[in-house]
Amino acid sequence: MTQRHDCPRLLRGALLTASLAMPLTRCTHAASADADSAKVPEVHATIERVQAGNFTQTITATGTVLAAPGSSAALSAPSAARVSRVYVAEGDRVKIGDPLVAFDPITFDAAVTRATAALTVARHAQARAERLTTAGVAPRKELDQAEAALADAEAGLAMARREKSLTVLRAPLAGVVSAVRVIRDQSVDPTQPVVELVDPRALEVVFGIPPRTAALVATGSLVQLYSGVDAESQTMGTARVVAVGSTVDAGSRTVTVRTRLSGTTGSLRVGESVAGRIAGTTTAGVITIPSEALIPEGETFHVFVVDAKSLAHSRPVKVLAQTEKVAQISQGLAAGERIVTHGAFGVDEGVKIIEPKP
Repeated sequence: MTQRHDCPRLLRGALLTASLAMPLTRCTHAASADADSAKVPEVHATIERVQAGNFTQTITATGTVLAAPGSSAALSAPSAARVSRVYVAEGDRVKIGDPLVAFDPITFDAAVTRATAALTVARHAQARAERLTTAGVAPRKELDQAEAALADAEAGLAMARREKSLTVLRAPLAGVVSAVRVIRDQSVDPTQPVVELVDPRALEVVFGIPPRTAALVATGSLVQLYSGVDAESQTMGTARVVAVGSTVDAGSRTVTVRTRLSGTTGSLRVGESVAGRIAGTTTAGVITIPSEALIPEGETFHVFVVDAKSLAHSRPVKVLAQTEKVAQISQGLAAGERIVTHGAFGVDEGVKIIEPKP
């Protein structure tokens, strides 16, 4: 009888043990499911540490290629004449003294003949006035007038001879013919340029930039030249600032910045437009970050700071100045902090940052 009573008791104990185990199993499965659903999203991006360093302001502007002072020439006829020969064409290279354009010499020979005759008459008149004045027959005033006329005649002959020497225009400098504005048998006058030269080794790029920006530019600043302002721009060489204007142009409201070419990778021509990135003032010991780390929010910016668990957190920053590659931060970051740089636009608050393998 005792054995029959013990069996039901053992059965009830087993059932109770099983019933207690079943809820524990269900709780374990539920906790595992919750953990899977709460897994932090991961994003692949580059992390860099914030550093204090030097920041150089860069000014981007469009300039025009011009001939440097003294490296170009525009030549015209010494007086009204007819073109008898043209020796050069646009693009020709010339040396100092090479013939460019010749004029009909008849006009110049006739001018020398007239000036010589006028000088002879003036000399005779001066001699006669001097004799009469010495004899007391003529007043001193007539001698003064005769001497003035003689001086004019001498100057006239000198001018006529000079013009005759310019019957053939010759290159005053070595360079390239940039323009030929006459043809054979064309009549010209001294106000009309007939041929222009430029030395391609002495070119400048002149920029017009806002006054406040011009204050950041100093003589000697480096300028990078490009064919355009976009990322596909071709490098055209470098230049150095040689002068910063002291006045503001009334029309464009800009200040002129002259730069002298120091090295080119291609052929620049007078009148060509190029883009330039002018190095401005440099500030030392400031917080700088790559510009790609900045996320714009209207007129403000924020960055993603990465904590010790590699989680990204948005933080507003104040940008004091910015170039294409680097930004100067005046508020919001400290040296040593880690931020997301490349890939920042794909990051959200609280995600885990996975750095790409090297």
